[in-house]
Amino acid sequence: MRDLIFDIGANNGDDTAFYLKKGFRVVAIEADPALAQKLYDRFADDIAAGNVVVEGVGVSDKVSSLEFYVNSHSEWSSFVKQGKATQENEFEIIRVPTMPLSTLVQRHGASRYLKIDIEGFEKAGLSTLTKDLPLPQYLSFEVNLDRNDLISMMSEIGYDAFQLVRQGKPFLTAQPNPAREGDFADIEFNSSMSGCFGRELEGEWLDLEAMTAFLETFDAEAAEAIARGERRGWHDVHCRLQGAD
Repeated sequence: MRDLIFDIGANNGDDTAFYLKKGFRVVAIEADPALAQKLYDRFADDIAAGNVVVEGVGVSDKVSSLEFYVNSHSEWSSFVKQGKATQENEFEIIRVPTMPLSTLVQRHGASRYLKIDIEGFEKAGLSTLTKDLPLPQYLSFEVNLDRNDLISMMSEIGYDAFQLVRQGKPFLTAQPNPAREGDFADIEFNSSMSGCFGRELEGEWLDLEAMTAFLETFDAEAAEAIARGERRGWHDVHCRLQGAD
């Protein structure tokens, strides 16, 4: 089994720590230079041992330098100007170097799982993935307005099964024990973490047609719930590469 995980939008490193405890090596990618430095400090021993690589760059569709909106709530920081990064709380603008996700995948090689949570900028990175790359066997991205486009893009490059997974501490799937991905990690998920992945998800994997139909129903029910004043929370879409074990 592949033993590498990409943690894109690593933030404070809690997901990276989880993956490490499960026995995986991790490439932690973080655009915010202050957070990237904290990752270097937190995982200094793991970096020295070759188990963690920190890439202090943003993920985009090209090599560039872009404005990055650093929100006082770090999980909302983003390259997207019209979003939470600039519409809630205080923020500052810095410039951050970016590189294509495809370059990072080529650099670090085949992986078991890739998590990308970069506050609405996921499409820029994922658009660079192609069939000829060593694609991760499992992949997840946070749901935003371009959700359907991203699912279609992933389908076109070989991902043939999908799940919608609600996020937030009360909703995350408990880890199975014994583990079905790597080792069991004695750790409790918090609301900044992405939770289980791959074979440890409890939901049903749906093909593209079934996923599209499911999301239509989900959207209708969500609209009704919002009209009643209920909160629907946030979700990730998980994708499985055709032939993944």
